Amino acid sequence: MKRLFSVLLPFLLLCGSVSANTSQVEKATHEEVLALKQEVRLLRSDIAQLERLMVELIAKQGTIINLPGRPGKDDSRDNIWGCYIDDLNAGGVFGTGRTEAEAKGKTLAKCKEKGGICFTTRLECSKDDV
Repeated sequence: MKRLFSVLLPFLLLCGSVSANTSQVEKATHEEVLALKQEVRLLRSDIAQLERLMVELIAKQGTIINLPGRPGKDDSRDNIWGCYIDDLNAGGVFGTGRTEAEAKGKTLAKCKEKGGICFTTRLECSKDDV
């Protein structure tokens, strides 16, 4: 019995210290996770602040860009079609649009405003591959 006690006592002490170490590791890990979550919150706040600052600066310059995840206007893709017509009365008339039909319509409307005799068969259109 004495021998059994002498064998079990160190084992029990060892288990207790392992349990204490596990508890300390869990506590340290939990604290580290909390610190990382706080850091992520601060970084997200900083990013939002920088995005607002960028938008303000761009607005002051009079240009608009499309930020990821933010609504905006991408001017480079607005008018990718252009049409031209050369009329004796109206002269050279040019129109642009997002689609070929829109560009044709604008060109014909401008031509008629200038007093030209305009037909779609005389239009020359091309797409700008930006």
